[in-house]
Amino acid sequence: YDKIQNKFGFQGASSIFQSYTLFGLGEYHIGRGPECDRHLPERQKQVLYSGQLTKTLAFAYNAKATDGQLCLESSPRYVPSVFIHSPHALMLQNVKAIVTHSIHAALHSIGGVQVLFPLFRQLDYVQPDTGCIDTGVCTTLISFLFDIMRSSAAMQEQMLTSKGFLVIGQLLEKSSKEHITPEVVQHLISFCRYLETIPTGPTLLKQLCDHLLFNPAIWIHAHAAVSSLSPAA
Repeated sequence: YDKIQNKFGFQGASSIFQSYTLFGLGEYHIGRGPECDRHLPERQKQVLYSGQLTKTLAFAYNAKATDGQLCLESSPRYVPSVFIHSPHALMLQNVKAIVTHSIHAALHSIGGVQVLFPLFRQLDYVQPDTGCIDTGVCTTLISFLFDIMRSSAAMQEQMLTSKGFLVIGQLLEKSSKEHITPEVVQHLISFCRYLETIPTGPTLLKQLCDHLLFNPAIWIHAHAAVSSLSPAA
């Protein structure tokens, strides 16, 4: 024969009747019952579509499931794969593998949550396109910092051991009070409420209140509308 036939691999031994039934599907069957154009006795249908064979299926290749010169592995998605990775894309031309990492892993690899602290020192930098400072940067940094701390206990521990709120508080004291916006206040209060709900929160909550939320040096020169929102007012 000059054509590739179906190739099925099972994790256990098949009976003679199961093997005979699979052979009877023909070379053009692509692995699913509705696409079989041959008449099958009821007993053979029960063998094929009861789910017992599917549970032991390790891999399946057929002549119709192809991409260019590649014959694709086409076992059902819900069957646990025996392969560590899928080599299909890497075998195509002009395709490169891309490895992604979580934001927590990326931050950890470059030093942890501490790498965000120097950004608060640059809040007063003038934007080249507008010639003014961007008062929304502080809100973005605070929001991002609190988001990653909510989703990572390791980030909370790093923030605690590095006394991050003390560092951020001192940097905000030296920055323009235009950065202290109602949105910043709301993020601070929201994160305080979150810290009250977790076992490791009390120590972090104390640092946040001492160095940010109840720090008069930050709020005394803020806009009146902002100061009225702060518990330090």
